[in-house]
Amino acid sequence: MKCRRVVWVCLAAWIPFAVSGFGQEMAEEVEVTVTNRAGGEGVLEIRAGLGGASYEESVSISPVESEWDGAYGEVGLTYTYSDRSGYKLRLGGSLWASDSDTEEWREQGQLVQRNDLEVSGLTLTGEFGIGLVNRPDRSLNAWLGLGYRYNDFERSDFNTFDQVSIADLGSVSEEYDIGTFSVALDGVTELSPKWSLSGNIGVGIVFFNEASNEVIPGTVEGDGGVIVEVGMHAWYAVAKNRRVGVGVQYEHQELDGGTESRFFITRGGIPIANVVEWPDNELDSFLIDVRWVVDL
Repeated sequence: MKCRRVVWVCLAAWIPFAVSGFGQEMAEEVEVTVTNRAGGEGVLEIRAGLGGASYEESVSISPVESEWDGAYGEVGLTYTYSDRSGYKLRLGGSLWASDSDTEEWREQGQLVQRNDLEVSGLTLTGEFGIGLVNRPDRSLNAWLGLGYRYNDFERSDFNTFDQVSIADLGSVSEEYDIGTFSVALDGVTELSPKWSLSGNIGVGIVFFNEASNEVIPGTVEGDGGVIVEVGMHAWYAVAKNRRVGVGVQYEHQELDGGTESRFFITRGGIPIANVVEWPDNELDSFLIDVRWVVDL
């Protein structure tokens, strides 16, 4: 599977950095971080970025595949608390949305449908971590977490080349709800008193996923999936407890869909008894972002 190749490539890229001390923390930042009453440290991160995304579906009932790509933007917020023993708690969330671009559907290579597609989403995560390496000039952390994702796919301006009349549909919204269990590594390494380099890699196992479509009543449950994320950022200390970073983040979301036998009446009043399929799908994103970190 495409995702397995991505996992191995990411791991291959990560291991040399981890072995050579990837995950260092700036010594100056460690020395001046304000300690709260519980003896811990809090870090707030704000991020925003622009990039590109691609999406594709593969229908099993009939040999139909769709492809889409477009530009998108994302904003996010993360709070990390660390105690003196090395244990950590991280809470985060992000919002993202794409522009509208053309999605094409092909059956055995022949174009059978074209429509506009906008994609947006929400991500919420909670993670527990432990410091594997905690030195003044380097750190490496391991994380276990739970996450929730919401994806919304808004399709409009349908053109089926006169095969099916769907001009009255207007826009159609399809929503995904996704639950994940994740494992991750991240860290920072010092390049100079002012500059540092950070990296992260994570794999999320999808234990729950379902889709709903406003044209078809009810939901269809999927058969799981996997999410892979990898990123790297360069940081500059603008003050003793503040730093700014610029970098790249890549994510691959691969979901296994499902099928259900269903009798329903469409929005146009047409009764249909058929097998409803949520196709297998893949969503890839590449982001260039700016991050602002404050030690609390």
